[in-house]
Amino acid sequence: MKITESKLSLLMNSFKVRSKDLAEYLHVDSSLISKWKNNKRNLSNKSNYPESIAEYFLNLDKIYDYTFIKNLIHQNYPKANVEDIKELKNYFQKWILESRTLSQKPSKNYSKNQNEYSTTFTVYRKNEGRRKAVLDFLDLAISMPENQEILLLSQENMTWLVEDKNFFNEWDKKLYKLIQKNHKIQIIHTIDRETTKIAETIEKWLNLHMLGGLKSYYYPKYQDTIINHTLFIIKNTCAITGVSKSTEQKEIDCTYFFNDLHTVKNFQNTFFTIKEICNPLIINQDIKKSEELIKKLLNLLNEPDNEYHYSDIPQFTTMDKNDLIQILIENSVKKDKTLKILNIFDQYNEIHKNKNIKTKYLYNLKKMEDNLKYKNILYEDLSLLCEKEIYVKKDLFKKHIKNTLKKRNKNCEIGFIYEKPKKNFGANCIIKQNHKIIAYSNKNKPIITSNTEPTITQAFEFHFNEIWNSIPSMYKKDLNLCKIENILKK
Repeated sequence: MKITESKLSLLMNSFKVRSKDLAEYLHVDSSLISKWKNNKRNLSNKSNYPESIAEYFLNLDKIYDYTFIKNLIHQNYPKANVEDIKELKNYFQKWILESRTLSQKPSKNYSKNQNEYSTTFTVYRKNEGRRKAVLDFLDLAISMPENQEILLLSQENMTWLVEDKNFFNEWDKKLYKLIQKNHKIQIIHTIDRETTKIAETIEKWLNLHMLGGLKSYYYPKYQDTIINHTLFIIKNTCAITGVSKSTEQKEIDCTYFFNDLHTVKNFQNTFFTIKEICNPLIINQDIKKSEELIKKLLNLLNEPDNEYHYSDIPQFTTMDKNDLIQILIENSVKKDKTLKILNIFDQYNEIHKNKNIKTKYLYNLKKMEDNLKYKNILYEDLSLLCEKEIYVKKDLFKKHIKNTLKKRNKNCEIGFIYEKPKKNFGANCIIKQNHKIIAYSNKNKPIITSNTEPTITQAFEFHFNEIWNSIPSMYKKDLNLCKIENILKK
């Protein structure tokens, strides 16, 4: 049905304003107000009346923190900064002038009773509906100006995310676009999930941390919940929410999409209240603090627990020391940094003489093969420590691989991924059993650390072992050295 109510009529009815009262404020005859209200005469943008009308209703709404008008403008102009009163007034005046009649009813009905309000929202059904809602949410965020805040929390089963491969690829691409637009994402994880579920979360989110713009937290309490919630929020813009009876419920019942400011702010308050009692899951470490981080890492590695290393190519700590010195000289690394790196090398190798520490190294044989196409190979770990790109000549790279293989013994296992694995870390990782995780990447040169929450550490270990156990034995204990040798001949 066509909406024929005028905008002025909506405002006057919502605020219970009589024609006589508005006429007195504008110093006009009440019959003119009646004509504007009933669409018998247009407001002129050449007069001062639109500005005066905007000021009149803003003054009435001021006692309620401009809730009605903020919501009205937010619904019609999502990119407007309704917290800026000057901008709010300009958009309100623009809204009054743009059309005499309403194209849609506002989502919130005005009430002087602050304990109640009405709103409209969109309902999406089942997992397919959840995917549609999330794509709409992400598309809106991508279309907005830079530096938006995106808030994410979900306790629900994530089947809706992973069961459709095309959707998951779209989800992945759009998350990268959000970070490329300098949007800031905050995500709260819960640790009352199964270890396998936490491991899946690690795989999906770790690589995004390497790009910056993403902060993860975890709710540090284990609890059995009656219902499980989802909250996706673009701050001061829109919110998606949903509930399920348990994490075993694979089919989502309904997803609700709100875009009225009042409801969105209520959801924001809920998110930030939960966040107050959360701890950081992954901390982005400034590259300038790498020395402090390495010191902590070396102390940690000295603990008599197993450790796991994942990287595309072997780390510099497994090469011959004289080769390392040559590489640093060829890359013109300053003396002070050279001494620090050699000190790390010595400490690391001394620690790994301890027979109580069992170590598993996992490398990507396909990436090694690809690197051998080049005369010089980029070493990410050395680049991070030297704060500049460090390249290693092909002959020294081959020698490094051979030297790494010589370290194999009952306390040191080496495995190789050859084809692209179904599961991955998306980053170089060092995992110390029952302690901590260090992940590093050369992209934008961040270093990332996880805290020592046992459930999270166990999930990293579980994830590593899932990858390790998926590798054919020929690439582990019964290593096919002929294949390695053939690659090194290239």
